[in-house]
Amino acid sequence: MTASPNRQVWLRERPNGIPQAEDFGIRSADIPKIAEGQFLIRNEFLSADPAMRGWIADKSNYWPRIEVGDTMRAFSAGTVMESMHGDYRVHAGVSDHGFCRTL
Repeated sequence: MTASPNRQVWLRERPNGIPQAEDFGIRSADIPKIAEGQFLIRNEFLSADPAMRGWIADKSNYWPRIEVGDTMRAFSAGTVMESMHGDYRVHAGVSDHGFCRTL
């Protein structure tokens, strides 16, 4: 696999009111190694949903809140880059029905 950056948007501080760009940061991290039964996706599309505001609020809602320092989560669609899972072949297009927090 060709190395590419694993860029992550993370919560720098909990917003006071409407979230601002300063409340978030962008960082690079190592691309995770996959194990048997796993696959690695290069995300090409990430959602930006109103629900995210609730996830970063100072109170709990229907989904666990994102803590300061955590990587943001989002629905995504992308391409399988590596696979050790029989149901997902390399170069397959996939979308998640849960949340993706990698590439």
